Amino acid sequence: SSNQIFVNSPHLIFLRLIPAIFSTLVTPIFFNFLCSEGATLRTAFAISLLISLDSTYIIRSRLFLPDCFIYFFSVGSLYFFSKAIKWSSSPYFIISAFFASITFLCDHQGIYIISFIFFRLVEFVLEDKITFKKFFIGFCYLFVSIIFSIFFVAIIHIGLQTGPSDIQPLSKRFLSEM
Repeated sequence: SSNQIFVNSPHLIFLRLIPAIFSTLVTPIFFNFLCSEGATLRTAFAISLLISLDSTYIIRSRLFLPDCFIYFFSVGSLYFFSKAIKWSSSPYFIISAFFASITFLCDHQGIYIISFIFFRLVEFVLEDKITFKKFFIGFCYLFVSIIFSIFFVAIIHIGLQTGPSDIQPLSKRFLSEM
């Protein structure tokens, strides 16, 4: 039956492995982010442990849902933004902006990460921690990264010449066979 074909598919291993890898990396990145923001080791460990033991996080991170990618790229964006500010490093900020744009592509709630980065940049300008020139460059990195990633995804979609998604009929067939 087609149910056996789907269950024994080599793609099933891939669809289970990728979210597990991305979700597993969230906790150490978040731990490092908390430490770089000034949290004590005990506090960072406790918070990271609580995140990894959360039942909704465990369930959503083991299924092929966009949540695991949203968690990974959101936390990664915050971590690299923290490093960019601490070390005044453009490569870290470029990575942070790229991760923020991927978060936005996974789910439009990623705009919160982009807003956080933007308002932290404004805060640093107002507190004279960075110059207006660095703020403008950071804003340009963020904006260009978002635009580039959206166009990149659109080019891939157009290049594949995909039509309407076949996911809904596939999932209906899968559920009817179960």
